Order: sequence, then structure tokens, then C-alpha cells
Amino acid sequence: LFFVTVLPIALSHFLERYIINRSVIHIIEFAASVFIMVVYLASFLLFKDVRRMMKYHGAEHMCINCIERGRKLNYKNVASSSRFFPRCTTNYIAFCVLLSIILFVFVRIDSVPLRLLFRLLYIPLATGLFYELYVLISFLPDGPLLKILSAPGMFFQLYSTLKPDDEMIATAMA
Repeated sequence: LFFVTVLPIALSHFLERYIINRSVIHIIEFAASVFIMVVYLASFLLFKDVRRMMKYHGAEHMCINCIERGRKLNYKNVASSSRFFPRCTTNYIAFCVLLSIILFVFVRIDSVPLRLLFRLLYIPLATGLFYELYVLISFLPDGPLLKILSAPGMFFQLYSTLKPDDEMIATAMA
């Protein structure tokens, strides 16, 4: 929260001295938030234990994809399934963060302390509303609309799911 909220606000506040156009400032703040989020998630992969956990997460997704496609749960079918899953919690988190960042571009509060307060108070409300939207999206059939709406989360799954080894696939199948 600190990194994707406070740092971009501090950056935009600093740049207000040099850039007059408020829309440009908000776009920079949006880009900084997304960049920080991506770097933050990618940095977790520096830890061996986290990488291992993300491989198990990938194996879990492969099993779910295999089952949802009506295929028998065996090694061959699971190993050929995708590690990307559109209804993963990673997608929900990415959905919440990105929609919040986009909303913050349009809600303009000039006072830095008030802007921070608004964002902190906004989190519980947004999380609930975005959850309801996310549930509605999860009922969409596989198709172009689902792919577009789940694209940000699928991007973040590059970091949250890794290709598992055979033992991890066997564990996920069990």
C-alpha cells in the first residue's frame, strides 16, 4: 500500500513544480503506481522459497484448468494445461489495484494529506465493490470479453505462477 500509494503521490507532488498540466501529473502518478507494483511483485521472485511456492501455485492452476476442461486428472493432461487461470485471486488483486489507480486519476484532490486520507478510506469500499464486479466477471464464458477483463491479472500471473516440476504437479493432483 505504501509503495503504490504514497510514493506516486510524493512523486506527483514533486513534479507539480515543473509540470503545469494536472492530467499529465495524474498519468505520471498512474504509471509510477503500475511500475512500482510490477517491480514489487517481481522482486518476490528473488527469494528461493517464494519461487518454489509460485511453482506450486502454477501446478494448482494446471490441475484446475485440466478439470474445468473436462479432462481426466492425470499427469499428461495436467502437464499440458495452462498455469494461467482467469479466476485466480491474483487477478482479483490486480483488478482492484488497477481500477483503483485509474479511479485516482479522475478523482482530483489537490491537498496531499487529503489525497492520502481519501485513498486510505477508499480501500474497504473499493475492495467490496471490486469483489462484486470480479464475481460477475468470473461468470463470463471464456471469450474475448473475459480475456480483456482478466488481462491485467494474467500479466501478474507471470510472477505469481511459475512452471512447476513433476513432483509439484503430482502434489497438486493429490
